[in-house]
Amino acid sequence: MSFDDRLTVTGTPQVALNIGGVVRQASFASISTGACAASPRGCSLLEFHYDVQAADSDGDGIDVAANALTLNGGSIKKGTVDADLRLTNRSRCGYPGGDCAGAGIPGMLVSGARPSFAASGPALTATVGTAFDRALPAATGGNAPVGYRLVATPALPRGLVFDAATRRLHGTPAAAHAVQTYTLTATDADGSQASLSFTLGVAAPVPAVTALTVDPPQGTHTFLTGHQISVGVTFSEAVTVTGAPRLALDIGGTTRQADCLLCIAGSRTQVVFIYRVQAADVDHDGLGIGAAALTLNRGTTRSAGGTAAVLALSIHAFADAYHLRVNSGVSAPRFTSAITARSYPLGVAVDDMLPAATGATTYALTGPGGATTLSRPASASTRRRAACAARRPSRHPRRRKRSPSP
Repeated sequence: MSFDDRLTVTGTPQVALNIGGVVRQASFASISTGACAASPRGCSLLEFHYDVQAADSDGDGIDVAANALTLNGGSIKKGTVDADLRLTNRSRCGYPGGDCAGAGIPGMLVSGARPSFAASGPALTATVGTAFDRALPAATGGNAPVGYRLVATPALPRGLVFDAATRRLHGTPAAAHAVQTYTLTATDADGSQASLSFTLGVAAPVPAVTALTVDPPQGTHTFLTGHQISVGVTFSEAVTVTGAPRLALDIGGTTRQADCLLCIAGSRTQVVFIYRVQAADVDHDGLGIGAAALTLNRGTTRSAGGTAAVLALSIHAFADAYHLRVNSGVSAPRFTSAITARSYPLGVAVDDMLPAATGATTYALTGPGGATTLSRPASASTRRRAACAARRPSRHPRRRKRSPSP
């Protein structure tokens, strides 16, 4: 509001604003004086401020009455002379289209529908190496269009970006990141703003079971007494195992524990468990491995970053795998006595009896030079002999012995 003289102001004068039929008071905020073309004595510009409330609305412009300017216990003077407070001179409000006093001043519309966020900000967690895509909440209210800006201080985790047009926070995090607080700001066409704080952190990948394999992997197989059942548990991340985790096998309704093999030998993506079939183990319809079969047994299974692995076998568990039967009615072949060391002279035919193995149907003899031919096919009822002629060519040709002369 401008005056055609150099004035002084004390206290807090007010200007009454009629906003949609409701009177709001704008309070004196500042004064500036100086030379101006409108008056050789100089001019004074008085500023009055009012913060629009949520309930304020005036679609055809605010109204300012001729007597809207009041001293409110203060003063507006030129020296000792009170200023004329009537708002009938257009020069006093700087509005070029008419007097300051009037109804529905064009261009001074009011909308108290400021943008706001209905709920508190979310707590977001992304995972290293896993695609992340989350739309942040939208603000309600305000005059369209409403724009968004992310106050990324500190910077977003590496690999994540913010799309202001869709409010999407997306990308694939490249490294773990501590939980931080970020601020989303919504600004409407009138410049009104609302803010939403939310947290975001990036966790190290959690190792989880991705495969379960039993050796042999294919075909029907019957494990016999003395056979070794080997089960490989593959994780999505390399893990380091401590202690003695175990894997429970369901063999004919009886739980048998397979022990971890080489569990203390560094980091790996596959952990192998072994169990040797006992004489009492029988499962004609196939062994099973339940979803909760893998247990720590006071040990640990963690990633390189120290994140504990998820041990659930989930979809990889199985029951009654018919191709993996256990039948102790027939024992695995075994030797009942040791094979003693043998030596044979050069150039002499050998016909020797080697020890028999119980339950064996065929035999094979191998050595440093590979397989050695057996004397005849082996059978389960007859002990076999291994025949070989150990000959080694001489480095020098043998001289013929001359007969003595008569």
